[in-house]
Amino acid sequence: MPPKNIKAVENRRRAQQRECKKRKYLEIKNDPELLAIEQEKRRIRYKKRKEEAITQFEADLIAFFNHVHKINFQYIGIKTLKNNLPVQEALLHVDFSENYALKFAEEVQAFHFGGSRQQVSLHTSVAYTHNFTSGVVTPMSYCTIFIKLKKNTWNYSEAGHGKGAPDGVGAVLKRTADRMTLFGKDIGTYDQFCDILMQNINNIIIKKVDEKEIIAKERLIPKTLKPFKGTLSVYQVLWDSSVPMTVLRQLSCFDCNADMKCIHGYDLGNVPNYSHGNIENIDPNYVAPLSKSVNSKQGTQNPNKRIVILSDIKIKQSNSLYIGDYEDQNQNFNTNP
Repeated sequence: MPPKNIKAVENRRRAQQRECKKRKYLEIKNDPELLAIEQEKRRIRYKKRKEEAITQFEADLIAFFNHVHKINFQYIGIKTLKNNLPVQEALLHVDFSENYALKFAEEVQAFHFGGSRQQVSLHTSVAYTHNFTSGVVTPMSYCTIFIKLKKNTWNYSEAGHGKGAPDGVGAVLKRTADRMTLFGKDIGTYDQFCDILMQNINNIIIKKVDEKEIIAKERLIPKTLKPFKGTLSVYQVLWDSSVPMTVLRQLSCFDCNADMKCIHGYDLGNVPNYSHGNIENIDPNYVAPLSKSVNSKQGTQNPNKRIVILSDIKIKQSNSLYIGDYEDQNQNFNTNP
């Protein structure tokens, strides 16, 4: 039995459907009662879609107004804090974090499009202080400041609206590194990246953070930490050395301290401060890899692959190709017939 023509069957079925719709349309059009019922159904469906659209728009509008309110509130709060910063306080604008892909002055195509390119993490920050000194401020002076800290607040900007001065610092670092590679210098390791930036940028303090320092700070964190419910809603974290807990708020408030309840209703909750007894003791000579399965490759650099010019390749008497020296390429060889 020959197979049926599937395309012809499908076309015939669609023609029958069109004919049925046409008959139904003519039947409704010629009957005033059926026509009124059909028009009412269409009006109800349209009204329902319109009501659903309005409901969805109102829900999205509330979320949008909340988003805009947080943007303006956080920006105004930080700007006010900068303009009224006391002498004994400092403001740090921090950006976590940017990445920079290490590169060489000359790269083969496989390295350019491959996944073997290493990256460096940049944690840029800008310090705003009212401390006037008569000389250059060294990084050691900043280290002594943190010992005297009594209060600390951590404020977050709204998602997608955190551009500021630290982004400009990161742009200067990346642009300087790119310019030095164009001048023929290779930046293939973390140490090379830092050394080149320190040599060419004078008004930015650059501090290296090695694996040992990361591990030392990581061991300060207790092994068991209870998560805070509603972390994504936190926009301010307050710490006071005289208060046994860290206060979390949904918006930044600089009028209410950590030892009092926010009169504006911004408090979300608090988490207890961990004492040194709950933290693992640190051995300054202890260094462990960040990952047990992956060894750190910091400080190692693969040498650049030699670029072979086709004119440097010559043929031996054995009729096999090998790479020869340029000064010997004009030597004549006797070939077998």
